[in-house]
Amino acid sequence: MNRKHIKAEKERLLVELTMMEPSSEEYHKTVEMYVRLDNLKPRFRPSPDAILALLGTLGSVLVIVMYEQKHVLSTKALTFIPKVK
Repeated sequence: MNRKHIKAEKERLLVELTMMEPSSEEYHKTVEMYVRLDNLKPRFRPSPDAILALLGTLGSVLVIVMYEQKHVLSTKALTFIPKVK
């Protein structure tokens, strides 16, 4: 579930709660569902573009490190690696 779905469901439950009797068992079940939704946090998923950029950066770092093991790095190849924001 994303944030929009969670927020919409919480609002729906609040509307239902206003129509219920506070002493009923259904009211308590609805409150429990609301608390569960309130504690629920959507998972973070990086975008495919971010993953591709990360893999490209790691690949270029590995190529430079492997080259440095056998040769002296006399160019400014390290400037091609983007800086972390």
